[in-house]
Amino acid sequence: MILFFVGILLGVIVTFIFNKIISTTPELNEAINNVVSNTTLKEVENKGKKGAADSSYWLLTDGEDKYLFTNEQLKTAKNRALKNPEDIS
Repeated sequence: MILFFVGILLGVIVTFIFNKIISTTPELNEAINNVVSNTTLKEVENKGKKGAADSSYWLLTDGEDKYLFTNEQLKTAKNRALKNPEDIS
């Protein structure tokens, strides 16, 4: 029984040390920087504008993923961020 608890404790310690070593590797830091640097937000023209549609949208590009937002959606998101600063800190 004692060997069981010693084994668990030893496993936890080894896992903790292994995670500390991995989290400080330059490769991991570079991968994180690449994810952040691949995200862009820019205004694009609505080339197929119909009716009362917005004349432009905001294009969020995150690697291969692309999203379009209206000005109103960005205003709503900004207001949400200002009201909940604890969520983005």
